[in-house]
Amino acid sequence: MKTLWNKTIAYIKENVPIFSLVCFAIAIFSGLIHLTCVISPKVADFVNIHVAGVVRFVLAKATGILPFSLGESIVFCLPFIVLGILIFVFYHTHRNHFSLVTKFFSISFAVLSLFYSTFVFTLAMGYHGSKLDEKLSLERRELTTEELLEVSGWLAEKVNEYVDRVDYITDSSSVMPYSFEELNKKLNDAYEKIAGKYDFIMGYSSRIKPVMSSKFLSKAGLLGVYSYYTGETNVNVDYMDYTLVFTCAHEMSHQRGIARENEANFMAFLVCLESDDPYINYCGYINMFEYMLNPLYNALKEENNTQAYSRLLNTLDNRARTEIGVASQKTEENRGTISNVSNKVNDVFIKVNGDEHGSESYGLVIELTAAYYFNKQN
Repeated sequence: MKTLWNKTIAYIKENVPIFSLVCFAIAIFSGLIHLTCVISPKVADFVNIHVAGVVRFVLAKATGILPFSLGESIVFCLPFIVLGILIFVFYHTHRNHFSLVTKFFSISFAVLSLFYSTFVFTLAMGYHGSKLDEKLSLERRELTTEELLEVSGWLAEKVNEYVDRVDYITDSSSVMPYSFEELNKKLNDAYEKIAGKYDFIMGYSSRIKPVMSSKFLSKAGLLGVYSYYTGETNVNVDYMDYTLVFTCAHEMSHQRGIARENEANFMAFLVCLESDDPYINYCGYINMFEYMLNPLYNALKEENNTQAYSRLLNTLDNRARTEIGVASQKTEENRGTISNVSNKVNDVFIKVNGDEHGSESYGLVIELTAAYYFNKQN
């Protein structure tokens, strides 16, 4: 047994590079930290703010100098990387270069372990820390139909307050009255204000990246992606402007440590309201109004009171109502196999990280919004 152990150690020293051993050690350490944070929300909060926050900041600044999405470029290269690996392994295995193949695989697994370690120290902690409603001192609870209707009515009123300050394409949708770069600056300014109010949010400027594969993301039902391994907020620019604004704010919240999807949605809502720009304010209110519609309709349908739903929609300005209809139609047109697979993958990813609601968690933002509304009322 001792001889076998000595041979194994000797083989590792000879064939596994120091780089790989260091990466494996970091991954083991990351795994222990990850497990500790799953057990203790307080530790998760500390790591998320004071350690992962620094990593996210450094990554965002480092990749922010690039005018394109590095994360998307890496994904584009994956098929060629996999093909190259297969060719390399087949060629050198055929020639009995087993030592070289061992070194190659050790480096490959080391790179994969780095992806895991990066996930732990960027996004993972946000899934296991204290809930956003606790941090904001909001009383979150299951909503009655009357409460859903009241909050929806408030959102409709707020949307109506802004429609006259928004430009619309006739019978189509609203138009963002400035460039993407200006939107980026306005949202950074809003996040600076939010950071001044809440110590769990870092205030810094970051660069939002429109992706080249936006058409594909539409087919996949994705409005944006935070690539944790590069620290970039990637957004789909193939959708409506009012959705784009909210999506940018949502992905930027992931970049600042808000991992749970319902909480990222709510933070996007707060950021939109914090902005000095009326179009961004409008985007916050109309997107949240949309989130309210399905649960409200289902609740009213159970009570055989769909007339109340129709009355609510009729209170909304026709321009905003048309915009929601156009967006809904576009979403339906993109439904298919790609979007079903994408949703399933996303659902599994969210559940693996501790949220039993999976992809349905996006819609749970209505509970946070209601808590925010009733807190304001009180």
